[in-house]
Amino acid sequence: MSDKVAGSFTAGYEAYWRRTANEVEEAIKTSVIVLDTNAIINVYRMAPKGRAEYLAVLANVSDRLWVPQNVVAEFHRTRLSAVASHIAGLKNKSEAVGVAAEALKVALKDFARLYSLADGRVAEYMKPLDVAIAGILEHVDKDVEAFDLDPSDLVSADPILDRLGVLLEGKVGGGIGEGDMPGVLAEAKRRGEGKIPPGYKDYESRGEEGFGDFLIWREILTFAKQDDRGILFVSNDAKDDWFRRQAGFVVGPRPELVKEMREEANSAYHHLTLADFLRKASTALGVFVSPNTISQAKELESERSRLARGELIRQHGQLRKELSSAVAEHTQRLHELTLLQERVAMSEHELKELNARAESSEVVTVKEWEALRERLAHADAGLNAEKEGRAHVRLAVKRSNARVSDLTAALDHLEGMINDLPAE
Repeated sequence: MSDKVAGSFTAGYEAYWRRTANEVEEAIKTSVIVLDTNAIINVYRMAPKGRAEYLAVLANVSDRLWVPQNVVAEFHRTRLSAVASHIAGLKNKSEAVGVAAEALKVALKDFARLYSLADGRVAEYMKPLDVAIAGILEHVDKDVEAFDLDPSDLVSADPILDRLGVLLEGKVGGGIGEGDMPGVLAEAKRRGEGKIPPGYKDYESRGEEGFGDFLIWREILTFAKQDDRGILFVSNDAKDDWFRRQAGFVVGPRPELVKEMREEANSAYHHLTLADFLRKASTALGVFVSPNTISQAKELESERSRLARGELIRQHGQLRKELSSAVAEHTQRLHELTLLQERVAMSEHELKELNARAESSEVVTVKEWEALRERLAHADAGLNAEKEGRAHVRLAVKRSNARVSDLTAALDHLEGMINDLPAE
C-alpha cells in the first residue's frame, strides 16, 4: 500500500483492490513464503501424485520458505490426527456413495414397478445402471485404497516429515519470548475485543484459547522487520479477519494487515490459499502442477470450510439443547417459587389467626393454652423454613434466568458466525 497522495483518487488505496496476476507472480518469485499449519498438514492429505507435485514446488522455493514457531508446534500436535481424520473422511464418503447408489437402484426399481413391467423388463431396465454403479464404486474404492498413509506407520517412520525437515531446516521462527508473552497476550485480547484483524474471529468463538492467529501474525511481523523481502502467507484460513470480501468476492488480504505490515516492517504483504498458490506458482516458477492437484488443494480448502461450518452447526445444536433444558429448569423453578409463595401466604395467615386467638379470651384452660403455644411455635418455625426455602428458590430462579439469557446470547452469536461463513 503506497502513501495516500493529496488529491489522488487511487494512490494509497491499492490494498482495497485485487492484486494483478503479474503482481502475484512477482510476489511468488521474490517474497518470503510463510506457510500456515493447514498448508503444511495438507501435504499429508493429498494423494501421492499431488503430494509429490506440492513438495516439488516447495523445493523450488526452499531458500525463501519460513515458518512461525507457533505453526510448527501446532503441526506436530495435529499431524497424526489430521491423517486419521482424513482417512475416516474418505471412508465415510465412500460409504455414502454406496448408500446413495443403492437408494438410486431402489428408486429405479420402484419406477419400473409403477409401470407394471415384467421381471425381465425390470432386469433390462436395471442393467445399464448396475454396470455404471459398479464402475463408480470400483473407482471410489480404488481411490480410497490408493491413499498410502496410515497414522500407525507414521508414528515410527514418516518420510514426509523427513522431507519437510530438510526443506524447512533452519527456517523456523524463534517464537515469542517468555518475557514478551504477557504483553503480546494482552494485545491479542485487546485486538480480539476490538475486532482488529487477524484473530478476532477465533477470539469470538474460543475466547483466550483463540489467540493462535494473532501469535502467528506477531511472529511474521517480527521476522519481516529483520528481512527486506515481501511476505507471502500461504494459508487456507479464509475467515473474514484474514481476507476482505465484497459483493461475495474475495478481494485480497485485509487492508489493515497490508497497512500494518507496511508500517511496522516496510514490507509488502500477500496472502494466498494453497490452491491459488499452487496454480499461480506453476506459471510463475515453471514447475508443473497438474489441474488434478490444484483441484485436490481446492477441495481441501472447501473441506476446511465445511468442517468449520459443521462444527459451528454442531455447537449450535448443542446450545439449543442446553437452552431448552435451561428454559425447562427455569420454568420449574418459577413453578416452585409460586407454590412456595402460596404456602408462605397460607402460613402467615395461619400464624396471624393463632396469634389473634392467643390474645383473645377463647383459651380457658392451661392445657388449651399449652397446645396453642405449641401450634404457634410450630407454625412460626414452618413459616421461617418456608421463607428460607423461598429465598433459595428465588436465587435459583435468578441463576436460571441468567443462564437462559447467556445461552440465548451465545446462540445468537453462533448464528451470526454461521451466517458470516463463506458460501459453500
